[in-house]
Amino acid sequence: MPEVSIAGKVWREFVQLAERQKRNPQALAETVLREYLQRAADEQLLADSRKDARKAKIASKDVEELIRQYRREKARKAQNGSAKKADSGHS
Repeated sequence: MPEVSIAGKVWREFVQLAERQKRNPQALAETVLREYLQRAADEQLLADSRKDARKAKIASKDVEELIRQYRREKARKAQNGSAKKADSGHS
């Protein structure tokens, strides 16, 4: 494991926090770093998604509405298809 040097005051405050939470300071530091890395990855994914949305030149609210319309149309077609199949069996 790599050695890390943290300023004395910051580390003392962190140790005090860990003790209040009844946690091992090193284990808490690893958890905090893992969470930070995950958050950074999530923020990058969000930024990439926003960039892609801008390239698409469609507002996110418009995309949501297009999806709703598509789902309604798909449900309507499925329902009409079921009705047509039922009617086709009758002469």
